[in-house]
Amino acid sequence: MEKAYYANTRFFNLTYVLISLAILIFGIWQAGFIVFFLYILGILIFLSVFSFFVMNFYPEHLFSGILFEIKQKIKSSGQEKFIIKLSDSYLKTNRHRFPYTEIKTYYSPRGGSEPYLILHNGNRVDLDISWLKKEDRDEVDTFLNNIINA
Repeated sequence: MEKAYYANTRFFNLTYVLISLAILIFGIWQAGFIVFFLYILGILIFLSVFSFFVMNFYPEHLFSGILFEIKQKIKSSGQEKFIIKLSDSYLKTNRHRFPYTEIKTYYSPRGGSEPYLILHNGNRVDLDISWLKKEDRDEVDTFLNNIINA
């Protein structure tokens, strides 16, 4: 009589299970290493590209349009502000307006001091004209001497 023996496939040999488990753990470890390596590689590529742009382009190149506009605003705002305004009937500083009838005396600048006005009520008003050019200061000085002290 012939008898056949078949392997029982429901049970595994412990050696094969341990080898399969070791291969699985090694594969997971390799996949994690590859993911970590790609992550580090991405960071390095980003940093190298970023440092290339930072080293080769200065902020004034990147923001030149904005910086130019800001600089123009600063320049134009300084040109629009007046120091003193003279007319036929009044003198206007950047703070007050004085009709010539309220001004008692005008004192010219001496030795680097600011010129000032004495009003009829006794108040002293300094004229901050040291910001003007020399020719403009002389013109204001002669005009006020002719109008007030004449």
